[in-house]
Amino acid sequence: MENGQKKLKELFDGRKIFNIPDYQRAYAWDQSRQLPDFIEDIENQSVGRDYFLGTILFQEKGE
Repeated sequence: MENGQKKLKELFDGRKIFNIPDYQRAYAWDQSRQLPDFIEDIENQSVGRDYFLGTILFQEKGE
């Protein structure tokens, strides 16, 4: 298992396919509340400064 900080562009560079299992808890962003706040946070983030999204767990699936 690999741990540590990753850049989003490292995770979503197009070389991997991500599937969310049906049993996962659904989470919906309210387009009028959470989404604008998140976009504003990203737009106002200083260049070169880290932005903490939280913990994301991935499980590699065999072929």
